[in-house]
Amino acid sequence: KAYRDCDMLVCITKELRTIIIEETKLPPEKIFVLPNGVDVHHFDPKIQGARFFDYPTIGFVGVLIARQCIDLLLDALAILKQKGIIFGLVIIGEGPEKMKLIKKTKDLEIY
Repeated sequence: KAYRDCDMLVCITKELRTIIIEETKLPPEKIFVLPNGVDVHHFDPKIQGARFFDYPTIGFVGVLIARQCIDLLLDALAILKQKGIIFGLVIIGEGPEKMKLIKKTKDLEIY
């Protein structure tokens, strides 16, 4: 009902748009695709001159909720660290998982 009543629906992939059209029978012209992404030129450290780490860095910006599975990312980074593969991680956001994630980074010794 919410999809039918909205003026416009924005999806992050063409595939999701197709699924919604098939499942809801909404008119395709009502559904737009706006992919998630980052302007890599705007955030290019050679241009901006700012880096948090000297090694590859993963960034997350969003609400810190369980379904984001950031805890699994922390587990993966800990495993990689044990193998000598180091990544930085910058998390920007607030939410109910924040304190749990801070504790986990300390427990895994990846802070």
